Amino acid sequence: MNAYDLIRSRRSVRAFEPRPLPREAVARCLEAAVWAPNHGLTQPWRFAVLGGAALRELAALSSTLEARQPPDPGQDAAGPLQQAAAAVAVWQAEAPDARTGAADRLAVAAAVQNLLLCAWDEGWAGTWLGGPLLSDPAVRRLVRAPGGDDLAAVLALGWPAEVPPLRPRRRLAELTRWVWDEA
Repeated sequence: MNAYDLIRSRRSVRAFEPRPLPREAVARCLEAAVWAPNHGLTQPWRFAVLGGAALRELAALSSTLEARQPPDPGQDAAGPLQQAAAAVAVWQAEAPDARTGAADRLAVAAAVQNLLLCAWDEGWAGTWLGGPLLSDPAVRRLVRAPGGDDLAAVLALGWPAEVPPLRPRRRLAELTRWVWDEA
């Protein structure tokens, strides 16, 4: 599949089949993630891959957090984590200054996109989870995120139980201003 079709066909999937993911395929997708663009080659992304007991603990922590602070409808993290074959916590390494930190945050987001696209290309899928998971001290301890680092995402990954239909996007003409002189 070409890149354009891969990008357009990818979906956020929140329901997974009870099948394991091949570890080598997860490693390939992490490798794709580290090829994301990053200013000054800072390579600010860090990853923790969770499976088995660690994944079950993360799902339980998410359930506890959501019991205290209910998420918006359709935005829960506990459900996808309970069904996922694996989860990847992604954080941004502490930057030396605010300017580098801002650029690094964008690079980490690009790495997450690469990972999700690679997963889709492998035939499995994921969803990008956030909310209270990202700031909870117990989650940070579980994934072993260093104190000054910024947890940016938790990805629930697995074989899709169902693929949601394409949802319409705004037209490009509504979102784009061309400043392009034809000379």
